[in-house]
Amino acid sequence: MTTQRTITVLGATGRTGRRLTDTLLGRGWRVRRVARTARPHPHPAATTHTGDLTDTDFLTTAFTGVDAAYVLVPFDPTAPDVRAHMNDIGSSITDALRRARVPRVVALSSLGAELEYGTGFLTALHAQEQRLTALETDLVLLRPGYFFDNLDPVLPHLRHIGALQDSIAPDVPLPMVAAGDVGAAAADAVEEPKHQGTTIREIRTAVDLTLMDVAAAVGRAQGIGHLPYQQLPDEETITQLLQVGFSDDAARLQVEMHHAFSAGRVAATGDDPRAPTTVDDYLASRA
Repeated sequence: MTTQRTITVLGATGRTGRRLTDTLLGRGWRVRRVARTARPHPHPAATTHTGDLTDTDFLTTAFTGVDAAYVLVPFDPTAPDVRAHMNDIGSSITDALRRARVPRVVALSSLGAELEYGTGFLTALHAQEQRLTALETDLVLLRPGYFFDNLDPVLPHLRHIGALQDSIAPDVPLPMVAAGDVGAAAADAVEEPKHQGTTIREIRTAVDLTLMDVAAAVGRAQGIGHLPYQQLPDEETITQLLQVGFSDDAARLQVEMHHAFSAGRVAATGDDPRAPTTVDDYLASRA
């Protein structure tokens, strides 16, 4: 008789965690869903645990006795000191994993997390990768590209605005991916044959896209025709981010990250299999 395996999923109600949870439930796993707030999952093999990711005792309990864990350090745009907040969460997660002796860890990181400086809040993910690697456990680091899902807040307004706007250079090809594909890749990583040490998986679609390419795709999907991309000055971008609730620190880190994208510093370096969802597929799913 096969013993049912158990995984703890942080951010289980988020964009990657939902896909991972549903995929592994469908494959016969038991899932401990961890989130700040969450309704119970209807599947009988899913349990829900609500708490604060800086509460190491809470996380240790959630991790104890599982076969694997999916972990992430969320970006809180309202935090007055974003990287300090992320480092507090990252340290709590790592300490709890160590206490609970979780045998396999799959961690959401990002392309660019291999860089130590000049990438905005991605430097906090660099620090978290270092902490997790020091655990000397079976670790898979997932480094996805820029999420198509970041377009969601602006999609309903682009017809009125008349342009896709951001502070990233218009002609730099960016590695991109749908969050759902990252969740699917995480599920596969959880079930990989056992290995010791750290494995890195880069996740992106088959073709890197400029933001001019993305704007054109949005124009097609929304029947707008030609939708231009407009690169905004840094200070205008910061002002817009402050208006939607970002702290000053978060807004400036976002712009610093965009500088790294524009300089081509946040790029894929390997040849991992490509994610299936194209930008046109993604936009069609949002129509």
